[in-house]
Amino acid sequence: MSSYTQDEIDAARQESLGRLLLNAHRAYMSAFTEQLRAYIDDDRINASLVNIMIHISAEGVRVADIAESTHMTRQSASQFVNELEVMGYVEKTPDPRDGRAALVHLSAEGLEIMRYALEVKKKLENAVVENLADEGFGTLVQSLKTVHELFAKNLV
Repeated sequence: MSSYTQDEIDAARQESLGRLLLNAHRAYMSAFTEQLRAYIDDDRINASLVNIMIHISAEGVRVADIAESTHMTRQSASQFVNELEVMGYVEKTPDPRDGRAALVHLSAEGLEIMRYALEVKKKLENAVVENLADEGFGTLVQSLKTVHELFAKNLV
């Protein structure tokens, strides 16, 4: 076994792929959430609620499916959906396939927020494009897709 110094361990920890991806994701979500919060003038909006909203499709989605796609427990996803419902950003309707379940839909206000969110997404991505070398953004996106596939399929 190799012997690393504490400084080498600390440096490796800061430069690890996982840490770099996590830090980039956190910074992106922070910028994204701040712009949404300013647009709708609602300090209650946070990254967790935004994460729930982006998983709600036009045809509606069950809380269990939101939980699965966000890697949360059903209880946590349900709590966030309830918060969004109280805020007026989502609505629940009975699931026609299962009377015991409900489908979560964006309300008119929630849909407006998501339309604006697409503009924020474009703005943030354009800022990245402007700061990367030619073809850099496309390469970054393709590289991230490759990293996802490698780990999702346990190819490493």
